[in-house]
Amino acid sequence: MDGGTTKYNLFARSDFSAFWALFTDNLINLIVLAGVCQFVFDMPAEIVFDQGLGDLFVIRVAGNVVAPSQIGSVEFAAAQFGVQLVVVLGHSRCGAVMATIDELQQPSENRSPNLRSIVDRVRPSVAGLMETDLRHDHEALLRESVRANIRMSVAQLQNGSVILESLIADRGLRIVGAEYSLESGEVRFLDDLDGV
Repeated sequence: MDGGTTKYNLFARSDFSAFWALFTDNLINLIVLAGVCQFVFDMPAEIVFDQGLGDLFVIRVAGNVVAPSQIGSVEFAAAQFGVQLVVVLGHSRCGAVMATIDELQQPSENRSPNLRSIVDRVRPSVAGLMETDLRHDHEALLRESVRANIRMSVAQLQNGSVILESLIADRGLRIVGAEYSLESGEVRFLDDLDGV
């Protein structure tokens, strides 16, 4: 990694003004709240959405959970850059969702308080599904829990901020959910996944 930063630093010193102009001249047109886990290592959001450097405002967080810092980041980017679309991008086999299912099936006192805070934010999207027949099919439970968690994060952004609610009403900001498949590399918006 040090070699990469050395190379970047040489570039930045030689022509950072050109780099910054490239960034600011191309208005950010999409905010992506991406779940991390394996996804970060598999495919950057810029490649997934066929965008260039500076085109996306990407917020990476385990389990694509919505906490005050993520809401503030989305508020800032949407207001500052006039973005019209926020995508909550979860992914198949999400580790945070798996940890939540594990916790609901076999509670553990040994989890770190930091991991527990993520599990606690994911829990409402999974708990109801644990009461259905899905609890007997781990793969189906995981798949539907990932999607429920994405939908919950979308709803929290749509309804958890006066600023975002105002941007939705006054400027037409849209907040939608999508799922990245680690298996196929495809992104499908949740409207396309209903009944799948």
